[in-house]
Amino acid sequence: MAAPLTADVVLFAMNAALKLGSNLRKAYAESVRGKTITLPLPDVDLEPNETTIEYFFEEEGKVFLGKIAHLDQLHETAHTGSFFSDPEELKAYRNYYYHCWNSLHGKNQSLSSDETINLFQIRQWEQGQAPRTNVLQLVAGSIVDIGIAYFRDVPGALSKESAHGQALHHFLMAMGDISFSESEDLKNVISQSLIPRLFAGLAEAISGWSPDISGDPKLQMIIYAAGKGISEDIYQRVAAAGTFSDKDKAVSWAQLVLRSLVKNTGQLVVDTPDLLFGSKEQVSQLIS
Repeated sequence: MAAPLTADVVLFAMNAALKLGSNLRKAYAESVRGKTITLPLPDVDLEPNETTIEYFFEEEGKVFLGKIAHLDQLHETAHTGSFFSDPEELKAYRNYYYHCWNSLHGKNQSLSSDETINLFQIRQWEQGQAPRTNVLQLVAGSIVDIGIAYFRDVPGALSKESAHGQALHHFLMAMGDISFSESEDLKNVISQSLIPRLFAGLAEAISGWSPDISGDPKLQMIIYAAGKGISEDIYQRVAAAGTFSDKDKAVSWAQLVLRSLVKNTGQLVVDTPDLLFGSKEQVSQLIS
């Protein structure tokens, strides 16, 4: 199923970006819409030829192949003995080499190979270098930036194993499961405006929650159902709206509703855990 996989990539990319430090996060965020990632380079040949790069990905760097579509395309060109007709393609091939080599050997950053792959997957979706199968992929870069802004000072919050991470994961899964059947232009407008603002509202609502609240599976299902339902309803409203102002008001209203719904539902869990979720007395005391 494509949606959970996409949600995993987005969540893991947030964790990877957090490891880069503030200056490197800024460089990465800017690179999402650019051509290269401007990160400190490892102590490696900065002008490698195609044969050197090809050999790297055929040997120790093969862990990156089959997971980054754009890299696969470039490597296939080099592997077949074809010359890169576009200088930007060779530049991109070298860029993959620098950062993939760095994730295995470098001392300038602490990203694993999997984290490097996730960051590159987000970039290739944003830059149209790979097929995008759902609307979540259209806004993956924006979602990563928003998540970092809200949770960079909350250790472990973005881990899929954490309570906050599980709540965010359910929302991302909901966004990945939405199917917009209207025109591509409308889908792009909605995804670029609606989903990031809903995610920001959710992040604001749960950022102050305790793990006992955000980790409740029933509450996570509420987040999934509310996020998906509100998105689909507002999509229909925006599709019928006549002016940009009307569309923007509908999106703003949706952000407010989701934030309020999630925030107040969480408070209800705190106040009446037995009534809402049938918690035992000991669990109720822990939650309170």
